[in-house]
Amino acid sequence: MNKLGSLGLILLFSIVSVSAAAANFDGSQPPLCTSVEVYDCEPGGNCIRGLADDINAPEFIFLDFKKSVARTTRASGEERTAKIGTPTQENGRLILHGVQRGVGWSLAIVQETGHMTLTLVGSEVAIVIFGACTPV
Repeated sequence: MNKLGSLGLILLFSIVSVSAAAANFDGSQPPLCTSVEVYDCEPGGNCIRGLADDINAPEFIFLDFKKSVARTTRASGEERTAKIGTPTQENGRLILHGVQRGVGWSLAIVQETGHMTLTLVGSEVAIVIFGACTPV
């Protein structure tokens, strides 16, 4: 096979593998996400930076699209379930949102990489969690 043909096949396989990776975060497969870095903030700019264990934030988040729920496990072992609002795909991101116990949340997954950002907003407190997701 000539060099141009080989290059074409390599390019085709690269495009297919990127598309396959992106398909994992389009809402068709349930991902498991984990917290990597957490910021717990209150008015006045006072933020605590740390791990999920430091502020008892969710360490693991399982997204069940068939049941439209997000299940979380906190550092303390406590499990919670929250209903997922209508998922949206925009600009290469899968965006989810919901409300649980008076706390609003929004989660964005970069479809190409699986990188995740989760925000939780309550009365005079905001938590921002950066992490990563993988299909299960």
